[in-house]
Amino acid sequence: MTASSFIEKLKDAASSKTLYVKGGFGAPLGYGSNKRRYIDLYQYNAGRASMIKEASDDTFAFDCVCLGKGILWGWTGDPDKVYGGAVYESNGVPDFAYTDVPKLCNDYSTDFTHILPGEWLYMTGHIGYYIGDGLVIESTPKWENGVQITKLEGRGWLGHGKIRFLEYEEESSGSSICCPCCGTPLRIQVLRG
Repeated sequence: MTASSFIEKLKDAASSKTLYVKGGFGAPLGYGSNKRRYIDLYQYNAGRASMIKEASDDTFAFDCVCLGKGILWGWTGDPDKVYGGAVYESNGVPDFAYTDVPKLCNDYSTDFTHILPGEWLYMTGHIGYYIGDGLVIESTPKWENGVQITKLEGRGWLGHGKIRFLEYEEESSGSSICCPCCGTPLRIQVLRG
């Protein structure tokens, strides 16, 4: 999957009805016994049982790390499939915890001057996904209590890196093109194909 395709799927999730549910990687809460299963699966969710039970049938369950896993596992937003189209541990992507994210990244860095769209963002206890233009998509119980678009700046991210399972746009190695107004070199990106 390309980083741009990954970002489009993140945006699809952000534009869907979602609820922060620990362990959720895109399951529609109206499908079968998904609500009961997630409430029983994690103590955290048991504390939010009334919220999960009251969620509309077209609401998809995601937590922060499972948002990315669900998309990498093929989530399509299909309300008629147990995990919204995702297939557990498919596409060569293993199950992992947020603490594994730095190890699953290429070029993991704490320097944010050269972050690329589609990279994972890491902080203690949480991850997000950079989508460009200073914006992040993350699933969190804060603010909108689900998948949402937030700002990169001011969130306290500790590091970022390229997701090993994605193909990223690369900088051109040709001669520099400069901004006609100020002369600053521009970054040119081409899609690897």
